[in-house]
Amino acid sequence: MNGRVVAFCNRKGGVGKTTSAVSVADTLQSQFGKSVVLVDTDPQGSSSMALARDDMLRGGLASKFLERTLSGSSLDGRRIDLDAVVRRAVGRLTDRPETPMALVPISPAFWKYEIKVRKEVAFFSTTRTVAVRRFRRLMGELRREYDFTIIDTAPGVSMLFENIVRASDFLVIPCVPDPVSAWGLNLLSEELASMRGNPAPPARILWTQFNPNSNWQDRIRQDLEPLPFPYFTRGNEAPGGEAQEILGIGQYSGLPAAIANVEPRSWSALYSGPLGANLLRICEDMLDVLDGASE
Repeated sequence: MNGRVVAFCNRKGGVGKTTSAVSVADTLQSQFGKSVVLVDTDPQGSSSMALARDDMLRGGLASKFLERTLSGSSLDGRRIDLDAVVRRAVGRLTDRPETPMALVPISPAFWKYEIKVRKEVAFFSTTRTVAVRRFRRLMGELRREYDFTIIDTAPGVSMLFENIVRASDFLVIPCVPDPVSAWGLNLLSEELASMRGNPAPPARILWTQFNPNSNWQDRIRQDLEPLPFPYFTRGNEAPGGEAQEILGIGQYSGLPAAIANVEPRSWSALYSGPLGANLLRICEDMLDVLDGASE
């Protein structure tokens, strides 16, 4: 199997990365029948807590799965033991048990590991090299086992950010439709352009946290464009030359509450309403881009 890697990233915090990552992962798994693993690289651990639905997983968050994987002592070609890294079958969010969602959790202490690595880099040049190589190896192993690897990234500066971008086939950039958030998109675009080597993968803006009853779509077109990245829409242009509907996850979607719910639940009812229709189209658009890139 040669699975795809999709990263949800934005340097700005509070824009709905976790909500978007978990909901898209759930849609790919429950509605498209894809095997999905979600990799949590944000020390806040919101994705991990969203999917850690029982005592075993909650206790496991303290086991530092990701830190132990990245700090392996060797640079040889041995494969990473995914059974020691991945918590399988955590996806009780959906009613499709034959394709369970999996999780690579992070512990809240990951930021201490990052600080340790930064300090040691000045004295031991191999420290960061080990972490980077083992992260790349982990992504390769996950590609072989899962149709989709979804990465929930941390805001701000992260040791792994550039490597996440390089490992990804597609970037989803959750963004609130306001001038401050849109300004940050230009900074992200400049950062991606400055990376050496291959160009950054294709990207789409996913608008979040808007009032669905407001004129947010007109505000984007009139006040925020031009933007450095395209955004998810139903298409390029509607019949008669009218602009197509912009797709997003509004502030009244109920997804944050569903993610925070500690009880197992099915999200299948979501897919019969407007939010579910948007999630389906967002995933269809993403799949179309990925399939086109692989041809």
